[in-house]
Amino acid sequence: MDEFTPCVREALHGLNIKSLTLSSKEWGELHAESLNQSLSSLKRLEILGIGVTEDSPGLWKALHGLNIKSLRLDGLKGEGLRINHLEPLSHSLSSLEQMKKLTIHVQKDSPWEAIYGLNIEYLNLRIYDNRGELHEESLSQSLSSLMRLQKLEIHVDEDITGYWDSFYGLNIKKLRVFCKCKV
Repeated sequence: MDEFTPCVREALHGLNIKSLTLSSKEWGELHAESLNQSLSSLKRLEILGIGVTEDSPGLWKALHGLNIKSLRLDGLKGEGLRINHLEPLSHSLSSLEQMKKLTIHVQKDSPWEAIYGLNIEYLNLRIYDNRGELHEESLSQSLSSLMRLQKLEIHVDEDITGYWDSFYGLNIKKLRVFCKCKV
């Protein structure tokens, strides 16, 4: 949906659903408050997908404390999510105590600290080459902090040479790497 209007909020409120995907060009503070009310009312919700071009503090606040098992964060138009509000995102992600799987599609210069210390078992990263700089040390530290991580899947648009050090020392059972590299 492109607009999180009151009628959509009312339609979602209290539904007995396990999976929900929402997308919007932007989540202003009014939309985020409606989103928070609706998501909090979905007591059986296990899988949540959010698509947005740029984040907002209100969006991250709406996710805080949900009892979901799987979260997918994605940018629109195949460009990856641009993360501008690291602290609210980190705070909300760490509040998702039941989350086992995180799928996040972001731009290469994203602040990797957002995933630091999460209690997840499966991480699916899609990293879009936005010509920004990869923060290799931050990515490596964040991946190393995921103590329960068993499966890592990473998709990149470029040569993966800069990513190898990020995998060193991980105690995972399965690693899948997909690269759209030019040979």
